Amino acid sequence: MLLTDVVMPGMDGRALSEQLRELRPDLRVILMSGYAEDVIAHRGAPASGSAYIQKPFIPDELAAKVREVLDAPVGSGLES
Repeated sequence: MLLTDVVMPGMDGRALSEQLRELRPDLRVILMSGYAEDVIAHRGAPASGSAYIQKPFIPDELAAKVREVLDAPVGSGLES
């Protein structure tokens, strides 16, 4: 599983997840950001099959999102 921020210096989280999925097509991804949704949309939609969590979040919210992504059935859009 990859948990990465959407906005980072050098390479954004979407590009990182796309490159890593070339090596691991089954990689599960959660993108996170503290930016407003319009800023995220301007940088491009999250990669297909990626889950998203808005910062700030509490540990229980992150744990629930991780569980959701790990439990997602194949073909749900969150499994990879």
